[in-house]
Amino acid sequence: MKSKFSAALSCLVCVGLALSLGGCSFPWFSTSSSLMHPPSATGDRAKIQQAIEKRSGKDYLLNYPKNGENRSSIIMRDFDNDETEEAVALLTLYPDTEQAETHIYIMKKTDDTWEVAGDFKNHNNYIDSVDFGDVNGDGLVDLLVGWSTYNANQNELYCYLFGEKIRDINTKHTYTSMCVCKFIEADKDSVMTISLNTAEVSSRAELLTMTSDGAVLSFETEMDSDITKFLPIKTGLTANGVTAAFVDGLTSTNSYNTQILYFNSKKKKLENPIFSRADNGRLLTARETNTECRDIDNDGAVEVPITQRLPHPVNENKKNYAFQTSWSSFDIAKNSFAVKSNVIINSNYGYSITVPDSWLDSYTASFNGDASVLTVIMAQTNGDSEYCKLKDTVVTYIAAPKKSWTELGIKQGYTKMLDIGSHSYGYKLGKKPPKGFTDIEAAEYFVAKDEDSIMAVAPTEVNQ
Repeated sequence: MKSKFSAALSCLVCVGLALSLGGCSFPWFSTSSSLMHPPSATGDRAKIQQAIEKRSGKDYLLNYPKNGENRSSIIMRDFDNDETEEAVALLTLYPDTEQAETHIYIMKKTDDTWEVAGDFKNHNNYIDSVDFGDVNGDGLVDLLVGWSTYNANQNELYCYLFGEKIRDINTKHTYTSMCVCKFIEADKDSVMTISLNTAEVSSRAELLTMTSDGAVLSFETEMDSDITKFLPIKTGLTANGVTAAFVDGLTSTNSYNTQILYFNSKKKKLENPIFSRADNGRLLTARETNTECRDIDNDGAVEVPITQRLPHPVNENKKNYAFQTSWSSFDIAKNSFAVKSNVIINSNYGYSITVPDSWLDSYTASFNGDASVLTVIMAQTNGDSEYCKLKDTVVTYIAAPKKSWTELGIKQGYTKMLDIGSHSYGYKLGKKPPKGFTDIEAAEYFVAKDEDSIMAVAPTEVNQ
């Protein structure tokens, strides 16, 4: 394992501080403003900057999108598939004046010279996000830009169609978050937008597609109106291979859920099956943990975390007992989830424990106060009851500071598995573990969070 959690985190913080003091902006370190003076550039970037200054003069600031994957003020992209990249420059002219206006320059390179092929401005001066896709099906890449408005949850979506003459189209649609993917046709992109509640309309999703002449068509469906914040949208496949948007959200009660949006090609409509099946407003994917959906095994399908608190003895606090997370894929045809794997997640110390099928409905697991110790125990359970009677301990896992390993690990009978950052990780078998559960299984069931590995781990809260 080359991941080093604590050391890496400290390093990132230090590097982020140093870079932010030096005037650089990165998506994971917020800045007080999305506008910055242009940095020194070299090569093509220097020539692009010269072309910007030739067009705009020197009184401008670069404009950095606030959200999305494309956070740079100058974004390179091959729009016309000629293996030569064009440039998109985002900048505000005459900043800090009443004449301030934000422009988008789409720039082409001819021979060794960069020129502005399209210059577009907007009545809004800040950019929420930038994305790309062939939305009109002409084989060229188009530019999608969300312009921020006075309402933080409503951004105006514009499309800039690439061609001999670049056209700008106001889609007349607003959104809170968006993503671009091939939701409807295999050779044409469409835009999925999701919007939080407003005084005028309830939470909704819209799927936007465009005709060859630039007309915008939309399909709409309701979403959970109790959501107060959307997490970044994930796109991927359902269990039966349908492209969908997987939307995690935070509710008004600080719980989380996942909604799945897909285009029903037979009914020609946008569907949200999880919301449609809500039981008295509660979604099947509702959970107390902030675990996000993800593709846990790199097969293209996105798994959704279905969680349940493990049972506990009557006289003990349930908050000391872990959640079991069932990573599940959604089958649209069957309108149900299928479990791929069950795990216990310890995000405080960056690992998960695989739960074999033989343990299901006959075990529980508890954390100590800071979650540094996780104990798995066989238990007598009673159906859906939240209570159980404890039986024999299966295994105990510990995360201890390296410098304290001798005292907390070796002297307490733990076998070390690995070191990650400033901590050592070990296990100790119970006196009567289940038949077939040995040191080999104890080590194999432990999966550490490593930046180079895909594992069934996401941030979760313990001792809630």
